[in-house]
Amino acid sequence: MLIMQDNQQQKKDQYRIWRLMALKLSGEASQPELQELHQLLQDNPHIKYSMEVLTNLQNTGKGTHPPCS
Repeated sequence: MLIMQDNQQQKKDQYRIWRLMALKLSGEASQPELQELHQLLQDNPHIKYSMEVLTNLQNTGKGTHPPCS
C-alpha cells in the first residue's frame, strides 16, 4: 500500500513539475510558482535536465521563425 501511495505522489509531483515548467516557459508563472518549480527540480534532478533542454530550445529559437499569418 505504501508503494502505491509513493507512486501516486510521484505522478502528482511530475504532473505539477510539467505544469510549472509550461507556465515558466510561457512567461505566466508567478514568483511562488517559480520558487516551487525550483524546489521540485532540485528534488527531481532527472526532470531538471528536461527543463534545461526546453529552455535552451526556447532561447535558441527566438527570432528564427517567420511570423504566423
